[in-house]
Amino acid sequence: EWKPYLQGDPKKGEALFFNPDSNAACAKCHAVNGKGGTVGPELTGLAGTREARFIIESILEPSKEIASGYEPILVVTKEGRYITGILKKEDANAVEVVDNQAETHKIPKGQIQQKAPQKTSLMPENFRGILTVEEFHDLLAYLQTLK
Repeated sequence: EWKPYLQGDPKKGEALFFNPDSNAACAKCHAVNGKGGTVGPELTGLAGTREARFIIESILEPSKEIASGYEPILVVTKEGRYITGILKKEDANAVEVVDNQAETHKIPKGQIQQKAPQKTSLMPENFRGILTVEEFHDLLAYLQTLK
């Protein structure tokens, strides 16, 4: 059984998760118990199905394994606009892509020049640099309560 070398505070971690102005601000994209965003996977019950090592890797190296249904795509329009996001809906007329600011872009099929899958997660890759060691362990402690 893996143990963190710092005992995090789950209450502080929860505050980091839900505070949009914190260095983490996870709830902009992730929901827990119906509260939060839908850009990234729902995290309710996360610790019940995933071990600590996976959770840590997901935060520090989000592109290593991208959750099914959350694979990013790049859409290039004929006017030369580049939109990267997660494909939410596609029909005969349009494509709906949600970007990392949780904005939905509806792009008519006739305006699309190119659509390509991307290997880089929409989740920021810089948490190692912006979270303090203490903040990281608080966040981890909170995520480990989600069973």
